[in-house]
Amino acid sequence: MVMTRHNPILYLLPLIALSASAQSAGSIEKGEAFLSEYKFDSAKAEFKKALKGESADIAAEGIRRADLGRDMMAGRVERIEIIGQMTVPEKTFFKVFPLDASCGSIVDAASLTSLGDSWDELEPEGPAWLSEAADAIYTAAPADSTSTALYEGFRLNDGTWSEPRPIFPEGTDASFPFMMSDGCTFYFGSRSEEGLGGYDIFRSNRDNEDGSFQNPVNMGMPYNSPANDYMLAIDDQTGYGWWATDRNAIYDDNGDKLLTIYLFIPSEIRRNYDPDTENLPFFASLRFGDDPSLLDQTLDPEKDYTALRQAIDNIPHGDGTLPDQFAYYAPDGTRFTRYDQLPAQARPLMQRYQETLSRLSAAQTDLYSLYEACSSGDRVEKDRIDSAERHLEQLRLESLQKQAALDQAL
Repeated sequence: MVMTRHNPILYLLPLIALSASAQSAGSIEKGEAFLSEYKFDSAKAEFKKALKGESADIAAEGIRRADLGRDMMAGRVERIEIIGQMTVPEKTFFKVFPLDASCGSIVDAASLTSLGDSWDELEPEGPAWLSEAADAIYTAAPADSTSTALYEGFRLNDGTWSEPRPIFPEGTDASFPFMMSDGCTFYFGSRSEEGLGGYDIFRSNRDNEDGSFQNPVNMGMPYNSPANDYMLAIDDQTGYGWWATDRNAIYDDNGDKLLTIYLFIPSEIRRNYDPDTENLPFFASLRFGDDPSLLDQTLDPEKDYTALRQAIDNIPHGDGTLPDQFAYYAPDGTRFTRYDQLPAQARPLMQRYQETLSRLSAAQTDLYSLYEACSSGDRVEKDRIDSAERHLEQLRLESLQKQAALDQAL
């Protein structure tokens, strides 16, 4: 037997590799910790240490995020006033915050599956935005096993819904939609290469002529963070906005994640903090730990927020369900409240019936105004009253006819 001399370094290679892997993982972990503390230069230095290890791709992504965070800190930290915050369950956060009816409503996308076969196949999930008139919808649905895509739909004249149309190019991982009441300004959350990490909040504008959406813009800080920032909505009727985030890393007693909802005063013109602002990392992160009163640092000490807070308190909180469009009892006693609950053949009949009821109500108001004018001594020609009475009676007969046709379809 021939004896060979072994190189002792061969025995050490697995240990060296294991050590290098551990060091790489340690650098990634330290980099993430520095990111959460908004120490972006330190984070980048740690990620660089892991570039040659098995986690090179993760390290490269960490460097990109650190660079983006540093750029935002240099001039994209908006000066906003935080007038309140709340901690809510992750899965139902969108159900607990109020919006004025004119701003539409945020509903559970699971309730949208009755909008038609194409919507059923889409299987919408998460929060969806529904317009005030319940004739436009924006929702997310699975694109594949790891991402979601955003879709829009519109209610047609016959009460049915259009086919769901994707909003952004294929491959855009997006969710949490909110359309401003102007029908143009659109906010959403996206896991993007232009984000700080997890979900970031973006804004895009819809071209109402061709329906296209302009290139999304990252909202910057403090809306976005190295954690997940899910959804932003602005109530332009009451004058406040809110967004949801998990940056405070809060969990309930069962270990379920809780989100923080920040309530703020939006501004028409964006004002950013100077990069040399004292305590800028706090204003960029708005992480308050166990002391939410720290958020008072964002407020103007000479400003009274009482009226705004009262206006917000007076808005009914939503429950995440679709609003009623009408209330109608079929001959068998079934109660219908939405077009999508009706048989297809009954939807256009219901729409015509509702339109007639609206005209009937307006005609009644006009006639009662003439009666009041007469009783107060104003001179009103008898022919005007007679004409208004005949018009009202015609509308009553028309409404009865349309109701009979509707009942027959039901």
